[in-house]
Amino acid sequence: LLVCRNRTLILSLDNKISNLTEHLIDCQNDKAYEVLYFVTSEIDLISKRNFARFTNLNQIEIKGCKIGKIESEAFSGLSNLVSIDLAMSEIKNMESKAFSAVYSLEKLTINKCIFTTLEPGTFSYLPKIKTIFGNFIFLIILQFG
Repeated sequence: LLVCRNRTLILSLDNKISNLTEHLIDCQNDKAYEVLYFVTSEIDLISKRNFARFTNLNQIEIKGCKIGKIESEAFSGLSNLVSIDLAMSEIKNMESKAFSAVYSLEKLTINKCIFTTLEPGTFSYLPKIKTIFGNFIFLIILQFG
């Protein structure tokens, strides 16, 4: 379900998304949206500059989702972005530069997130950050062989 209303774009899917960009192509007037909201989706990959065409976004909420990987510079190109909320999401791999080039980000919410892999330095590219909300869990996978 893709809902485009006022200045908010809502995406709620019960199925697995392999390429997030494919589900965002139906939106018209990309520059009009200020809020992008994902609900209970399973997303394989949030790739580099995935949201760049939504130049006026100031808030992204990806709550309660299962995310395979967030690549470096996934949120780059969003000069107005001040808030990212990943609360209650399960994130298998977040690359160290996932938030690089998001110079305006002030608030990051990772409350109740489960991370399988979180690379060192992931949160070091946030020059204007004021608040990071987070009680997060690391899921460590051991391999014996």
